[in-house]
Amino acid sequence: MQALIEYAIQSRLRDVMDVTVTIEYPATGFSKRIQIDDNNFSDLQMLEIPEAHGAIIVKAQGSGLALVQLSVQYNVDRKHLMTPPPIPAFNLEVKPYFSGRNRSHITIKSCQSWTLQSESKVSGMAVLEVGIPTGYIIEQHELHGYVRSHIVRNLREARFEEGKVTFYFE
Repeated sequence: MQALIEYAIQSRLRDVMDVTVTIEYPATGFSKRIQIDDNNFSDLQMLEIPEAHGAIIVKAQGSGLALVQLSVQYNVDRKHLMTPPPIPAFNLEVKPYFSGRNRSHITIKSCQSWTLQSESKVSGMAVLEVGIPTGYIIEQHELHGYVRSHIVRNLREARFEEGKVTFYFE
């Protein structure tokens, strides 16, 4: 942001700064306008959009410069919003680990187990879908190698599709 402010000052854009930024969340009818002019062009203006699911539309009109940044959280389950199964049959523990520059690498470790042993000693076929945050991928050949390594007992197949990895257990 500092570089954008410095650029605006050096290029004398602040003399003609008049930008209207409109943020819309169509699912709820939410709409907010933010005016940027020569009096407030260096001020940080923040806006919170609660419980946003789906598309958010940002439109800018006018002359000058504006920087829009969006902070998003994915896969944040809230206990009071989760529907429990009629009969608990699996235990699932998931832990994300962040590493690398800017903590931009994610390793997700999960432990899942069949708990309804009064019904059967084994679960039969089970499928685990792991949501992958936007902008992240895993190479399919890495998943094939993981399955072939037999590190995870009963893992038969793993597939990467846009936005998720699906694991098949038997």
